[in-house]
Amino acid sequence: MIFTDKEKIFLQAGKGGNGCVSFRKEKFVPKGGPDGGDGGHGGNIIIFADSSLTTLADFRYKKHYKAEDGEHGKGSNKTGKSGKDLIIKVPLGTLLCDVETGEEIADLTSHGQECLIAAGGRGGKGNSHFATALNRAPRKATKGTAGNQKQINLNLKIIADAGLVGFPNAGKSTLVSIITDAKPKIASYPFTTLNPNLGIVYLSNYRSFSIADIPGIVEGASEGKGLGLEFLAHIERTKVLIFLLSAEQENPLHDYKILIKEIKKFNPDILLKPQLICLTSPVHYQLDPIQTIKTSVLGALNMLELTLRTKAKILQASTSEVYGDPEVHPQPETYSGYVNPIGVRACYDEGKRSAETLFFDFHRKYGTRIKVIRIFNTYGPRMQPTDGRVISNFIMQALTGKNITLYGDGKQTRSFCYITDLVQGIISIMNTPDDFLGPVNLGNPEEFNILKLAEKILLLTNSKSRFVFKPLPQDDPLQRCPDISLAKKVIHWSPSVKLDEGLVKTISYFKKIIEPNC
Repeated sequence: MIFTDKEKIFLQAGKGGNGCVSFRKEKFVPKGGPDGGDGGHGGNIIIFADSSLTTLADFRYKKHYKAEDGEHGKGSNKTGKSGKDLIIKVPLGTLLCDVETGEEIADLTSHGQECLIAAGGRGGKGNSHFATALNRAPRKATKGTAGNQKQINLNLKIIADAGLVGFPNAGKSTLVSIITDAKPKIASYPFTTLNPNLGIVYLSNYRSFSIADIPGIVEGASEGKGLGLEFLAHIERTKVLIFLLSAEQENPLHDYKILIKEIKKFNPDILLKPQLICLTSPVHYQLDPIQTIKTSVLGALNMLELTLRTKAKILQASTSEVYGDPEVHPQPETYSGYVNPIGVRACYDEGKRSAETLFFDFHRKYGTRIKVIRIFNTYGPRMQPTDGRVISNFIMQALTGKNITLYGDGKQTRSFCYITDLVQGIISIMNTPDDFLGPVNLGNPEEFNILKLAEKILLLTNSKSRFVFKPLPQDDPLQRCPDISLAKKVIHWSPSVKLDEGLVKTISYFKKIIEPNC
């Protein structure tokens, strides 16, 4: 569907019907007198806000709208039929402006909101209204009045709870495609997103919020560069601004300042909204060991620098494999000793550990407001089927009929965390007082044997895939069972989704993704 956010339309309300000149003519009723009926009223034109619409594309092909005219009056004091009102549906966030005067007529922001934009003409009076003692047979009736004409501009400003703001290729569309059902175009070149994309993020307990992917902003956008002002207007409606900055830039603070400057030039009131800053980076793990460490450390430094300048609260998330001694079981939340020392994986783990250390150092030195969590294997809907995670691999292999690959004897254990539990844990720790830093473990304290996990997935998918055992890689870290006593005590968090329930939901989601290719 073509996205359109500006259109001009011409409206013509219905004309009122004429009054009737008529006299009563019946047998045995001499001098019946006037009985001309009134004309019907012309139809009004009403603009109606409909939440099911997202674009003004329909108005690209039809510019003129006319309501029904009222019918003329008839004899026997019959009033003409009034014309039907014409109801024109528009998306939420549509601003109506008069073309001639530039005056704002209405701002339709909620479902069911209506605006009478053009009133229909009034019906004329029949001759029965003009009978008097001196003129008992009036031959006078009035004509109906013309309906209002109006030419209006429709300006759509997307309404969303959160708006993603960033330079081109900052990862906005990728994020929206993962956390919602929206399917924006994603590519490696700038300005892939040419129109705003709106998606709904579904949370637990039937909660949800909307998020808008706004086309990339470049320096000079307020002066017309790039896509210019064309889409800056859409962030006016959002409740929260989420700035996406690249962690691989040497100075993301500079990028942040450019975005702030362009928004301020367009409308400084937008900057009064709450703001979140997210640093994004491509996945280098197992692709480029040196780049993996560089991204983790540089990303952490950039985030901390932004925090110092903006006084914001910052979250650092490490993976569970970073810390934990195989002899220390379960893994305490305060442990910070052993790091997996072997192979490419060690670069990933060391980078995460260094980033976490930097966070605590900055807090001690500068008073940076930090929160630290350690995440155990995340799974669930919205996860990418090709993300290389244990559950994702097993489900995809089972659904596509491929052999399920197990390493070693398959008796290794893993702890998992369902995606909605993870989100709830993040929300909970961000709401704690500033003097609580963490770290807290967000994982299920129950461990699951890898072989039994694979067998469970085969059963749930009704797959006939077979197991293939391969040698255990040297750099495969030993998984520890998480101790979540601190999470329970301080942020009142514990996993709510059992593995069986989570697997069923994840399998259902993955089926929808691969179905066209099966």
